[in-house]
Amino acid sequence: MSTELGIVLGLLSAAIVMFAVNKPRMDAVALIMLTLLPFTGVVSMSEALAGFSDSNIVLIAALFVLGDGLVRTGVAQALGDWLLARAGESNTLLLMLLMVVVAGLGATMSSTAVTAIFVPVGLRIAQNTGVAPSKLMMPISSAALISGMMTLIATAPNLVVNSELVRHGFDGFNFFSFTPFGAVVLVLGAVYMLIAQRWLPAGEQEGAAASGKPTLSDWIREYGLSAREHRLRVLADSSLVGHTVAEARMRDTSGASLIGIERHGRLIEPHANTELHDGDVLFVDLYAEDPDVDALRRQFSLEPLPLTGAYFSDYQQQIGMAEVVVPASSNLIGKSLVESDFRHRYRLTVIGLRRGTTAITRSIENEPLVAGDTLLVTGPWDAVRGLQVDRRHLVVFNLPAEMDEVLPVPGKAAVAVGCLLLVVGLMVSGLIPNVQAALLGCLLMGAFGCINLNTAYKAIDWKTIVLIVGMLPFSIALDRTGGVDLAANGLMDLIGEAGIYVVLATLFALTAILGMFISNTATAVLMAPVAITLAGDLDASPYPFAMIVALAASAAFMTPVSSPVNTLVVGPGNYRFFDFIKVGVPFTVIVLVASVLLVPLLIPLAPPLPITMAGEQEEKRLSLLQRTLDLVERVGNRVPHPVLIFLALILLVIGLSHALYLTGAEVNYDVINPETHKIERATTAARSLLTADGIRNMVTGLVPNFMGFSAIGLLIVAMLGVGVAEESGLINVLIRTLVAISPGWALTYILAFVGILSSIASDAGYVVLIPLAGAAYASLGRHPLAGIALGFAAVAGAFNVNMLIKPLDAVMTEITNDAIHMVDPSRSIDLMAGFWFSLASVPFLVIVIALVTDRLIAPRLGAYAGESEGPPAGAVRTPAETRGLVYAGLGFLAVLLLFGVLSLPDAAPLRNPETGALIGNSPLMNGLIVPIMLVFLVMGVAFGVGAGTIKTPTEVISAMIKAVSGLGGTIVLFLVISQFIAYFNYSNIPTLMAIRMAEGLKSANVDALWLLLGFIVVVTALNIVFTPAIAKWAIFAPVFVPLFITLGVDPAAVLSAYRVGDSPTNTLTPLNAYFALVVGFARQYDTKAGVGTIVALMLPYAVAMSVLWAGLFAVWYLLGLPWGLH
Repeated sequence: MSTELGIVLGLLSAAIVMFAVNKPRMDAVALIMLTLLPFTGVVSMSEALAGFSDSNIVLIAALFVLGDGLVRTGVAQALGDWLLARAGESNTLLLMLLMVVVAGLGATMSSTAVTAIFVPVGLRIAQNTGVAPSKLMMPISSAALISGMMTLIATAPNLVVNSELVRHGFDGFNFFSFTPFGAVVLVLGAVYMLIAQRWLPAGEQEGAAASGKPTLSDWIREYGLSAREHRLRVLADSSLVGHTVAEARMRDTSGASLIGIERHGRLIEPHANTELHDGDVLFVDLYAEDPDVDALRRQFSLEPLPLTGAYFSDYQQQIGMAEVVVPASSNLIGKSLVESDFRHRYRLTVIGLRRGTTAITRSIENEPLVAGDTLLVTGPWDAVRGLQVDRRHLVVFNLPAEMDEVLPVPGKAAVAVGCLLLVVGLMVSGLIPNVQAALLGCLLMGAFGCINLNTAYKAIDWKTIVLIVGMLPFSIALDRTGGVDLAANGLMDLIGEAGIYVVLATLFALTAILGMFISNTATAVLMAPVAITLAGDLDASPYPFAMIVALAASAAFMTPVSSPVNTLVVGPGNYRFFDFIKVGVPFTVIVLVASVLLVPLLIPLAPPLPITMAGEQEEKRLSLLQRTLDLVERVGNRVPHPVLIFLALILLVIGLSHALYLTGAEVNYDVINPETHKIERATTAARSLLTADGIRNMVTGLVPNFMGFSAIGLLIVAMLGVGVAEESGLINVLIRTLVAISPGWALTYILAFVGILSSIASDAGYVVLIPLAGAAYASLGRHPLAGIALGFAAVAGAFNVNMLIKPLDAVMTEITNDAIHMVDPSRSIDLMAGFWFSLASVPFLVIVIALVTDRLIAPRLGAYAGESEGPPAGAVRTPAETRGLVYAGLGFLAVLLLFGVLSLPDAAPLRNPETGALIGNSPLMNGLIVPIMLVFLVMGVAFGVGAGTIKTPTEVISAMIKAVSGLGGTIVLFLVISQFIAYFNYSNIPTLMAIRMAEGLKSANVDALWLLLGFIVVVTALNIVFTPAIAKWAIFAPVFVPLFITLGVDPAAVLSAYRVGDSPTNTLTPLNAYFALVVGFARQYDTKAGVGTIVALMLPYAVAMSVLWAGLFAVWYLLGLPWGLH
């Protein structure tokens, strides 16, 4: 052993001893070590301090802030209320739900914080259910510790281990890499705790009193307030209506003190200038010696309402109480409440007075105060908190237990959840680094008022931050001095020959035992490099070893001092040290066995391929996301030919339609007729394709179904022009020119932008833009399938938005207006109603699509080495090609001039003959595929003539024939698809599904924003099996537009929500008429490409666009931004 290693181990031993005895405290020990380590010469001072700039340290701090946002906005408290309501009388269900909720919430915030949140929740549950708190507290702490095994960001040790992997040159873990292990341990933990409950002390049920604080109901009873407090509704003929509180003079005339005003379900604070309205409910305190509530009612025409002891609890988020003592130094001594103007001075009302142990029951308004008097005050919680700041004249003596549950930031829960979902979505997608996603979440929470700068600083557990930063240099020091190798070699000598499972079990046990004496974060800092080195010595992958260390660091179940999580439940659960040994040790063994068996099963033990280093191009280890996509592709590509898939789906629809028909499935609903724009009451029943009518429909409809399938006609017409342009060489030259003039990074964004705008031409983008994007990528040396995926995402995934008005917009606006008129005939929206949101969505989705392409899809595909060639590359034009481009430009101007003449003048033939409109529902927009075809045809011919690639008209005809000659397989597929869609619609299954989903969502008892987000989710899911946008909206509009109008939501917001839900999954469903066409485009570059290939490519786009676009919608809604020009 070298001298340097001896010194480092000596310092480490001293740190462990100080950690174990907790003297001095752990963060102080870390700072001492941080100061002393550079004196050894093993690490420099800059290296010792590098932890303060480590991205993982910043991430941990940001996660503390995000967790505080969930607490301050009441998300955690709401989960507790939900838990109590769902548990019912079943203790088993209660325990299961409690552990699931705690672990779920802890997956995104500090386990210590989530424990602190749920201890009072557990005590309240214990009080309401009669269960001893000891039976709930240890399951809470166990679930909180298990939550650290759920996600990458759930606990600091996970991030420490992840950082150590990256430091050793490996990819880090994925966001959900931990989830399978955490989920299994959670299930085992819940089952184990059901059994282990009998080993826990029974104790007495303490309920909320376990906190040692009185409740609001206690004070109401002790001060006898139930006889004095009254709720009175202001009737329409009351003299109070239209007058302010000051003008009413209720205190002077009736001895009534107005404490609060209930208005529209909320309790507002009364001020002198607060005007009273018809229907207001007054909460008054009749403090007169002989209160006469009947006289008060008659005088002001008030209607009495019931007041229970739980009234304060019902409004505990808005109004509270406190007991305060008048100190000897107070300037209130000798003055009555009236003389001191107490109410206006403190914004509080005194409703009780005690002198010594005697409650003053006579009128307290004019009672002079003496030193030592105890006042019971009520009012807004912020005013109650204000008494804790200035203690010169009043000292807060007691606060109720409910104070712990009052929200500092009420009404922001939806915002906080939205910010958290955005952070998780960004972390999962990998679009930006995790720390950047967390900081963005903090920024948004601050912008929306969920947190402020002061609370953000207080939310961060600086002891944890300093502890990690101070201990991180030890991993460097041990690595340089050979300490890590010494530990790894020692383990190798002891157990290296015993097998990989024994090694993993030993590593888990050492980490868990070490965590009994020092913090689990410090344990991870020390054990992670040992695990990675040990894996290298065994010629194994470091990932199973690193995962074992992370899981073991969270398995701190064995003693009450193993983790702060355990310490928090000792008092409320009335536990002894031995209780943790008795319950925790067996569970730790269970977790050890489960981890050792499961980790090698899910994470390969074989060493990963080396990543790119020192400029050498080597394969990267696939992430969990990439492996998942590979699995999707393999499974998807094993399905039969698409024609066989749709034949199977046809058989499924036939059988399902008959089954639903036999059960008598039907729905009743209001629907808007798109033709007449009238509201019609409809009854839709399942129709069987095996009845006589169904069989006749299948036989006679075969040809009409195919002929009415517009996709085939659109494809052939477009290909006539595109084929000529491609055969002449125009497409190739245009792509090479685009590549030459565009920066490499910009091409992705340009193609995404053009793809989104292509929806102005209806479905033409599918036929034109998607293959062009693949060709452009091939010309740039990138994988053409990435270009095809990019084009498909832009054309299909963002189909419902544009910077221009489309024909589809006109139809959907009319349907929306018909739905509006069901509740408000005088109201309507126009074509520009959702324009601003649509306009903002375009650049937003361009960025999302481009980031997914560059960060996920292109790296996954890697370099292109396909079996067929893409278009020839090159960026230099010959003189003939330059001349051809000039001719093509002239041809483009000629077509533009032609259609300008046909559409721009008043009464032009391509305008709407009835309204004269050009944009929206007009012959030009409805037939836009024709000018697009002519643009490619004329430009292709002109280029060919100029470049010398076309010399005779016969060559033009030959190019057209060649373009459509390869469509035989596509035509057969479209024939089968058209029959499936027709049979599916005939059976009425889509309508039955849509109405059932709509009814379920409509019955949800949530606020408007959550209902809108739920609506988006329903539309997104339904779009996978029921793709026609207009048909779905015709069903949904009469259900949801009136509903949201009654909730005060702009109809334009409802339509915008529908657009958000209806687009992203267009890229995933083989029921999309053009899905098979995209498969064909992919096979030009990869002959093995199939349905699975496209689904795997498009899944990241669909998830990212769905989550982030819904997030943009929620932010737009919360900010109150205008949806359009109306």
